[in-house]
Amino acid sequence: MKQNIRNSKNTNTKNVCKKIISTAIIIIASLTGFSQENYTIKMSMKMEGLPPEYASMGEMDITTYIKGEKTRIDISSMMVNGTTVSDGKVQTSVMETMGNKIGYTTTKEEIDVYVKKEKMSGKSKIEYTNEKKTIEGYECTKAIMRIATKEKQEMEMTVWVTDKMKVNMKNSASVSAYGGMNMEELNGYPLEIRMTSSQGGMEITMVYTATEVKVENSLDDSLFVLDTNGYKMISYKDFLKTGQGR
Repeated sequence: MKQNIRNSKNTNTKNVCKKIISTAIIIIASLTGFSQENYTIKMSMKMEGLPPEYASMGEMDITTYIKGEKTRIDISSMMVNGTTVSDGKVQTSVMETMGNKIGYTTTKEEIDVYVKKEKMSGKSKIEYTNEKKTIEGYECTKAIMRIATKEKQEMEMTVWVTDKMKVNMKNSASVSAYGGMNMEELNGYPLEIRMTSSQGGMEITMVYTATEVKVENSLDDSLFVLDTNGYKMISYKDFLKTGQGR
């Protein structure tokens, strides 16, 4: 009996990790935009609230490259590895989860149609505070984002955003619109994001923090060309059904 309870608890924790990782991917994919300078931005993501033996499952390394309208985002974790590229109009993403390699290509227009069909909120309520702090040399302002979900519930994120980087989030063509997570409404680029949710009886907080922001002299265009060889490419709609994008 005790063994069955332990196995059930382990399965629940793993499922919680998978679900939160899926949400993490959505947020990460929103970190695109148009830049007047070339950037390499490294971030770490951790889940607070997991049992100690599962802590490593909730860690992720994220590297974002931005050049003009082009963006590349690489993610690496124990549970999933993947890459997303965008040219401001079209986004292609591939990822590998436990040996399963899939990917998709989508457009801003396709996302907008899906959001409208699912009756998701296109607007986030953003409250900027007077709190400031410096992250990787950039002065950031604390903002509270309140997002209306499909179930008419409100999800809250704390975002530390800087307007000192030459990145315009309003030119984003990412899957951030899924679930109303519309980062393009921010006045600047987020260098720290904190979001808490209840999953499987646990209160889990996802924390994204920039660990390095580097202005590059140049970034080769080949960096923004994604090799999809070896991946099963499916539609954006089918990708969402897999649970990786929601």
